Formats: sequence, C-alpha cells, structure tokens
Amino acid sequence: MKKHVAKMIVFIMVITAVIMPVEYGFSETLAGENIQSEETFEKTDPSVEGDVEEKSEETEVSSEDNNSHNTVDKSRNSNEETKIEESDDKEVIEENVKEEMNFLYIESKELIAPGTQNIVVSWEQDIDAIKDFILIYEDSSGKEYGLNESKRTDGAVLFTKEFKEDEADKYTIKGVRYFVEGEESFFEFDDVEIGATFEIIKIQENIEEEEIVTVEVESDGSIDKKELNSQMKTAVLSSSENVQRSAASARSASNNVVVVLDPGHGGSDPGATRGSVYEKTLNLKVANYCREELEQYSGVTVYMTRTGDSYLTLAQRAQKAADYGADILVSIHQNSSTSSNAYGAEVYYPNNNYRPAIGNSGKKVATEVQKQLVSLGLSDRGTHIKNTVYDRYSDGSLQDWYGIIRESKLRNVPAIIVEHAFLSNTSDYNNYLSSDSKLKRLGVADATGIAKAFGLSKGKFVDTSEGVKYQYGDGTYAKNEQVNTSNGAYYFDAKGILVKGIYKNAKNNIWYYADKDTGKIKTSA
Repeated sequence: MKKHVAKMIVFIMVITAVIMPVEYGFSETLAGENIQSEETFEKTDPSVEGDVEEKSEETEVSSEDNNSHNTVDKSRNSNEETKIEESDDKEVIEENVKEEMNFLYIESKELIAPGTQNIVVSWEQDIDAIKDFILIYEDSSGKEYGLNESKRTDGAVLFTKEFKEDEADKYTIKGVRYFVEGEESFFEFDDVEIGATFEIIKIQENIEEEEIVTVEVESDGSIDKKELNSQMKTAVLSSSENVQRSAASARSASNNVVVVLDPGHGGSDPGATRGSVYEKTLNLKVANYCREELEQYSGVTVYMTRTGDSYLTLAQRAQKAADYGADILVSIHQNSSTSSNAYGAEVYYPNNNYRPAIGNSGKKVATEVQKQLVSLGLSDRGTHIKNTVYDRYSDGSLQDWYGIIRESKLRNVPAIIVEHAFLSNTSDYNNYLSSDSKLKRLGVADATGIAKAFGLSKGKFVDTSEGVKYQYGDGTYAKNEQVNTSNGAYYFDAKGILVKGIYKNAKNNIWYYADKDTGKIKTSA
C-alpha cells in the first residue's frame, strides 16, 4: 500500500506533458459495449496472423524439399513456441499494468456543471503495446460508463469529458479496460486500494422551494417586468450559495492571496477606441504587466479571466473568479468620454449593501491602487461606488450599478474596476497609454496597490549552512509554508529549509513532489 501511495504522489513529473491545450477527442459508451473497431481486431488477432504465416511456409517447403512433412512439423513447432512467447509477453504486460502504476490524477474533485473533467492514469513501464484504454466509472446508482482515452504521452493516458448539468452526481472510478493482442483485460483500482471519486455539482439544485420564481399574470395576459426581474435575481442569489461556499473553502485551504485580473472587453467587444487603438488591447497588456509584477511577491497566486482576444460575459468573468477562490477581482479598463476635457484615473468598488464585507474589501484595494496611479502623475478622480436606481439585492438594498461588481458580489467575490486613463484625452493618451513602457508603469502601479492592500512583500532566497531559506522583506523566513515566486512555487519546512522530493504540506496535509535538484514544486493540490 505504501509503495502505491508513494508512486501516486509523483504524478506531476509527467502531468505537465499530458494536460496540454490541444484539441481532445472524446467518446463515451456504456461500459458493457465493445467500442473497438473491426479493423483493430483484424490487425491484432494473433490467430489470423498465424494462419497466413503457416500456409506461406508450407508452400515454400513443397517446392524445395521432398521431406515436406518433417519441415512442416518444424514450422508448426516454431509457431507453437511463438504463441507461448506471445502469451508470456501478454502476462508480463498485464502484470506491469497492475504493479507499475504511478498515479491516478483527478483534476476536479468537485466540478460545477457544465464543466470539463480531466483524469490521468500513468504507468512507470512503457504501455505502447496496450491498445485502447477505456476508463470505467460508475454513478451513485451503480450504473457503469466507459470513457475512451483522449491523449497518450510518456506512459500517461488522459481521459477528458464535458459533464452537463443533468449529469450531476457522485462518481467512482472503478478501473481501466485495455486490449493486449486483441484480448480484453480489466484492471480494477480496488486491487491497489485507490480511492477515486469525484462529484459533479448542479448549482440550481440548491434553490429552495420558496425561492422558485413566481409572478402574477394580469387580466390582459401581461406581467410586471420589474417584479419578474426582482424575482429572478433573488433566485440567482440563492443558487449561487454553493459557489460562495466553494470559493470560501478554497481561500481557507490556501495560505496564499488569490488575485484574478480581468482585462476588460475582448473579442467582438473592442471597448473604447482612439483611431486604430482598441481599449481591449491596452487592457490585456496592462493586465499582463500587472501579473508579472504581482508574481514577484510572496504569498500570492494570480489568474487571468482571459489571456487572448476572446469575448466573455460579465457573469462568466465573475464565475471564473469564484471558481478560482478569488480574494479580489480587478477589472482593468481605460476610460473615454464625449468630452476631450475629461482626464485622470478613478476606481470603482462595491457598495456596502447586501454583503458589507465585500464592500469593505473592495474599498481597501481600490484605495491603494488609486494612490499608486496618482503617484504616476495621473489626475485623481477618486474612488467611488455607484448604485442602481431601483434594482435591489435579496435583502431589499440597492444593487451595484456595474455588472462585473454586482455579478462578483453575488458569488461572494469583491471586485473593483480600475479606469486608468482617458483614451479620449490627448494628454492622458500620450503620457500613459501610447507605448508599452507606459502601459507597464500602469500594470506595476496596480500590482503595487494590490500588494499593499494585502500586506504582501517581495522576498529572496538565502543560502545558509543549514540549507536554502526564503527571507521576506521584513526579515522573517518562510516556515511550514509554500512560497510562490515568478519562477515557480517552493516549500519550506518547520526550520525554514527548502524541501526537495516528496513532502507533506503542513497547512493542508496534502502530499506533493518537489524537484530533487531545484526544489521547485511539480504538483498542484
């Protein structure tokens, strides 16, 4: 058992080569169905190959040797020996499948549907001789399903499936079916005591009966649209509770601040424009510079809602932040006005209605970011909240006006909107937006403000007689914790010494593997 647990821990040594941004193929069948094609069976059936081979040899002997019977007997004996060797090879392969398994990796133990699940099974020995791996899993009722492999690389097999909302359930992975020399075999994970379960969650299931949307239909068949809108938003608030709990759980399980940067607009939505200059492009550049700077601090993990020119709805951006367990979502924008006299920087943050803690968190970050932008010379337009006129949260208080702030609050995530400078103002554009070096100054200012709001500091590696340590800006050392840097993540033990190889994180009790030479962590929780 310990042997298998140890092997599972080192899964990330190959997982980075396995889970790649490629076009995965996917097909799913009930586990009892035979999915292998007739063509594959024809190529791998040893009995077919043996018949062809034997007839060929017998014809050749008849023309060259009068003692054909003896020669044929020798040929048949040779065939029998070959079959025995093939049988022995098959047994060795099957033994390797069971004894040389490295790990089973489930990307999402809890997945909110619709969503994509990635599962990887890896072996230490070469598996090229094995055809058509099929992952077998069952739902809570015991119904089994088969999932074809999507990609294979360096002894690891990737299985990918897009789960729909109507597939919400708890699933158990039973094992893998595979084919050797045309014969089917099954490796049951229970044989090696692997606990392999994951759950698909349907958020809408958490809506209570009294929260079902109901509106009164007037005598003329019309409905009150304001009432319907209010009822729908109440239902959304309730249905997001599961996401809120998941996000809070993710934050409490991590010793890092989670920052999600949201480059505004994108794809078919260019945002504000100045000639051939699009706001969406500037936003992405500023966000990337912000990320580069922020990742130089200790104790922070940074994600992006988009990394290319793609379109996302405000709800999708907020949902990504919730899924990442964000402590703050920073939506990056450039301003514009019909008046060329408007200039300067301003930041919007959540109001204190509904969930006041969200407003307080947002205000703190907004204040620090605004200070940094003003220090660059931008005119101070201040920090603000903006409310709707009549739309209200479920507690009856006025909602936040801006969609990204409102959608994030509904998912229990603080969000701010940073309006760096005005594209419509010639001075702002020339001084702050007209080159990459100027955009980088904005990104660094954002990162500095975020770091100050969360009390983050830059650190450095220090060589000591005991080993490598990590010293924070205040002079203290990292102990019993993971440190994230721009070059990767590292773990330091109770004495503050850099850990290499297999170790257990004292904060979350999860096993990890760090490179034996550099100490860089190769796994993710």
